[in-house]
Amino acid sequence: MVASPEEKAARFKKWYYENRDYQRLRAKKWYEANKGTIDREAKREYLKAYHQANKHKRKKPTPEMLRERRRMARERYATDPEYRARARRQSRESSKRRSKAQRLAESHGIPLETFQMFLEKQQGVCAICSNQGTTERFKHLSVDHNHVTGEIRGLLCHKCNMGIGQFQDNPELLQKAIAYLTNSSSGVISTASKTTSRENSKNGVSRLPLFMAPSVMTRRNNDC
Repeated sequence: MVASPEEKAARFKKWYYENRDYQRLRAKKWYEANKGTIDREAKREYLKAYHQANKHKRKKPTPEMLRERRRMARERYATDPEYRARARRQSRESSKRRSKAQRLAESHGIPLETFQMFLEKQQGVCAICSNQGTTERFKHLSVDHNHVTGEIRGLLCHKCNMGIGQFQDNPELLQKAIAYLTNSSSGVISTASKTTSRENSKNGVSRLPLFMAPSVMTRRNNDC
């Protein structure tokens, strides 16, 4: 007598639970041998399409099934050190993702996926200085946004984010700062200072420190 598909599925399920340790070990060996050849993006898309196409076949677990799953998970957590370490690591990572997503939603009203999109677009570095911005205190790039429109402009390290904030997000001030630094580095200011110093030396005028007030200068001239 040929077994029906339901009977085959029940038989396989029973065999699997009786031999699940062997199955897990077999799957782990296969993964270690082939993990370099797995196309994770294609696998993710396949599983997503499969679940979408077979949602009607999935049975809602009963309370008894959920209790049995939890019991098996607790038993494995208590007896399998590798499973316990992996569960703890996944729990920490999940907690970090939730807290990060919560901060982004509260501060900027964007989901974590949008942050990841900007991060991939910028290849994980600051949009201005191209540094990763991972210091001991500021471990992640900051979300930079237009304070008038609220539009997200990109991700910046802490120093660049604070820098444009000090310039009030004003391009004109930044252009003036660029011109100031360019003139300073080109030697215009230092050359003028040297010329003035030489002219004063020729005329017998001593160059006073810039911090001295006019009253001090007057008092020195009177003493002479």
